[in-house]
Amino acid sequence: MKDQILFGLILFCSILLSITSCGKSDLVYDETPFIRLTEISPISLQEFQERINITIEYQDGDGDLGDYDPNIYALEVLDRRLTEPDYYHILPLAPEGEKLSIKGQFTIELKNTFLLGNGAQETVIYEIKMRDRAGNWSNTVSSPEILVYK
Repeated sequence: MKDQILFGLILFCSILLSITSCGKSDLVYDETPFIRLTEISPISLQEFQERINITIEYQDGDGDLGDYDPNIYALEVLDRRLTEPDYYHILPLAPEGEKLSIKGQFTIELKNTFLLGNGAQETVIYEIKMRDRAGNWSNTVSSPEILVYK
């Protein structure tokens, strides 16, 4: 009797697990983009000599990140020492015209980081955010302090 109850319980759990695992496996995200800084290197560099690589993880509920038009800038990178950000073009991260939940990562390469003052070294922090084709801005992520020296 106990074996039949145990068998029935295992069978019920197996069926329940099968039912809940069927269907679309893609997660659905908010239509406002979300980004997260996953890696940055180097965190100490000589001005004009090295490039900073920042890896960003993104997710978007409708997949409208990036554009084929090279005059559309969707990525904003602000060096906190300055008042104006730099903008970058991003190719579409999902097929245009498709409304898909997307998630992935890409790397931004920043070159020509330099000292602003007369000292031998400074620290810089970058703030990064993305805008989708609907005009929604993602959250802003900040890099850790990066040491720039002569």
